[in-house]
Amino acid sequence: MTPQLLPSLKEITSYPHRKGSLKLVANVFNERRRLPDFLTYYRRLGVEDFYIIDNNSDDGTHAYLLNQPDLHLFWTDQDFRASQAGRLWITNLCQVYGMGDWCLYVDADEFLAYPHYEWLSLPALTDYLDQRGFQGLFCLLCDRYSKGPMKDAVYSEGESLFQLCPYTDRAESFHLNSHPDFPYFQIIGGPRARRFWQKKEGAPLISQVPLVKWHEDFAYLASRHYCTPLYLADITGALFHFKFLSDFPEFAEREIGRGQRISDGAHYRRYLSAIREDPDFSFYDAHVSVRTDTTEDLLNHSLITLSEPFLVHLHQRSGAPGNGETRAEERFSRLYGNSSYSDLMRSWPFLINLLPQKTMSAFSENPDASQHPGQYRQGHAERRIERKLDRLLDKSSWKATRGIRRWLHRKGWIDRRQVPEDYRDYYLPDEIIQAVYDSFWWDLTFPLRIGKRLKSHLQDRKK
Repeated sequence: MTPQLLPSLKEITSYPHRKGSLKLVANVFNERRRLPDFLTYYRRLGVEDFYIIDNNSDDGTHAYLLNQPDLHLFWTDQDFRASQAGRLWITNLCQVYGMGDWCLYVDADEFLAYPHYEWLSLPALTDYLDQRGFQGLFCLLCDRYSKGPMKDAVYSEGESLFQLCPYTDRAESFHLNSHPDFPYFQIIGGPRARRFWQKKEGAPLISQVPLVKWHEDFAYLASRHYCTPLYLADITGALFHFKFLSDFPEFAEREIGRGQRISDGAHYRRYLSAIREDPDFSFYDAHVSVRTDTTEDLLNHSLITLSEPFLVHLHQRSGAPGNGETRAEERFSRLYGNSSYSDLMRSWPFLINLLPQKTMSAFSENPDASQHPGQYRQGHAERRIERKLDRLLDKSSWKATRGIRRWLHRKGWIDRRQVPEDYRDYYLPDEIIQAVYDSFWWDLTFPLRIGKRLKSHLQDRKK
């Protein structure tokens, strides 16, 4: 059956839809001031088809987008939270208009970087990915910030965000954990975890797969953090995130007031609390903050990685004289040989060769599953874990604390992982299960569970 546009999405423009082109897809709400820089950046990278969903903006965003000749504009006034933070809308656009094409899923404050993005276009990058049979590009979400107080990072339309906020955290600030869903690991850390969380539990995930070759069996499972299995590229990228400017407190208050963010905007409440306590709040730390102005900076600070085949491809495209493989090997050695890289970035070109093996082992119980891996993994595994989660959240000992947990969360005193009932539609079930077991509240209600089991044991003995 041919996918159809969701009834909640209305196509505003009437431009013809092209097959075979790279498509940038995004949700926006009141982003008028950022959009010129956003569109200019991606046009420079070679994007020719933009698919933008306007979630009922009222700041001039809609009128501005309507006047862009390379942009397909869609509109909805539906609940952002009910769409799983826009994921269902984006998925629908890609299914209807992007099947078989490369799709880049980003927000208006995110700017994709990859090896030699200064001169290598996105279509040239996807040419390489197609030649090698890759289906996705893994990226690290890198929050960018200024050297001084955040209140002084005043942005004006048309100004370079890269010059205003040239710093991010070095790779040592990030932490890698294993995960049962593809790509089988998750990364947390960076400036937000460093400044807003004493413990890493509950900190935002910053591992992403934003660029994919969309196909019938593909699906995002939780935002862009996890997805159905695909072949990831032997290089990685970075998503530069320009959220923390001088107007961030006003933005956070607006988002909390809208009530559209997960768990009643718990993260934004945490951010605001810390910023208000320190009028000169800054992310900059001389021990971990580094400038990332070029590909060389990103490579030297372990924020992206590349491979020898990619360098050979670049050399061949450049038409430079000499032996391509020899020249690439020399450059690869120079970039990697004298640098201290994180374990993940150093081993990435080799690690991605193991991922398909693990992917196929997940289907060994069902010979037919390998024919439709996305459907199988998303269906069978999620149903099993969902049943386990239902049983866990229905335990009387856990439900006994629900009222106090929700009240403390609204006050901003506990994070969203303490109230998993309120955001189970946004994150993977096994993440919520782990959050419950790691929770203080689970430990607190231990006597209730012991009492119930003891009572059951005594009743059995009487029988």
